[in-house]
Amino acid sequence: MGATTSTAAIGLVYDSSNGPAYDRWVAFYGSGHEQDGTVDARLYIKSFEDNTQTSSGAETYSDRGVDVLVDLDGDGLEDGTGFPANPTAVDADNDGDIDEVFLVNSAGVMYKFVINTSDIDSSTGCLFFDPQSARLPGGSTVYVGKRTSAYWASTAAFNADGSLVLYWGTGSPYDLFTTDYGYLYAVTDTDGCQEGVLYTDCRGDGYMRLAKGEKLTGSPIVFAGGIYFATFKPSSDRCQEGEARLYGLSHIDCSVVIDTNDDGVVDALDQATEYIKVGTGIPSGVVIANDSIYVATTGGLDTDSDLEDAVHRVSVENDLFSGTVAIQWREMF
Repeated sequence: MGATTSTAAIGLVYDSSNGPAYDRWVAFYGSGHEQDGTVDARLYIKSFEDNTQTSSGAETYSDRGVDVLVDLDGDGLEDGTGFPANPTAVDADNDGDIDEVFLVNSAGVMYKFVINTSDIDSSTGCLFFDPQSARLPGGSTVYVGKRTSAYWASTAAFNADGSLVLYWGTGSPYDLFTTDYGYLYAVTDTDGCQEGVLYTDCRGDGYMRLAKGEKLTGSPIVFAGGIYFATFKPSSDRCQEGEARLYGLSHIDCSVVIDTNDDGVVDALDQATEYIKVGTGIPSGVVIANDSIYVATTGGLDTDSDLEDAVHRVSVENDLFSGTVAIQWREMF
């Protein structure tokens, strides 16, 4: 199974592959980091139970997982790049069951897996996004940038028109001091198992290029109409701690939605800076609670100050109900 390093994504799958159809809880996880340059690139789907609601009572899912050929150099052979990132499981049609799973490999290339509910073992995987040959809405391709190490899971959000957009960025805890440009990608999902399309409403390009050496330190989070993520910009002198940054972008057009210049309002002046410097050292991933964003930094924890200097809080300025639509409610007494 390889050196599995990802945390499983858990969800319900509508399973009719072995007798009467019903929802069952399953875990999805990737095949892990490559070892000595080789690893089978697979998504594993594991049920928490035997199919005891059928007469056979047998396991339904193969130990082999769902294969996908990772051939980035076009020679027809497996490249040996693994899936160390956490998977993103998506209910694409809002019926309560997982339909698609997205996994980014260690080269920064995203793959999509479509769940076949009539035969789980026949689920399919395909290329979803390659920064060296990304699809535009008109069908042509564009070079975004070189393939850069990626580790963090994507996050998915629906737009008002019902389209599903995946957001993720480059960066890996195993390669903190790379000098490559970092990226945040925004890619629209498409029907079936095929490549996604750059969400060009995001800055007109479908991506945001970060500074040289800058990388995400956790998965982006979409909340209250904004995309929030932290990055680490290493110093040219490795004896220095580097800079911890926090970004807040609109999930509609990727404009800035946080008060980057600390003047008490979010306006056009914040677009120039784009981020908040939250301290020195390596930041944590973002945590959202009580309508606020929290980020901790290693630089703050290394000082003699109290915890408030190590954990930074930023209020969410966006409308908490921006882009939301009530689809059901439940009264409890």
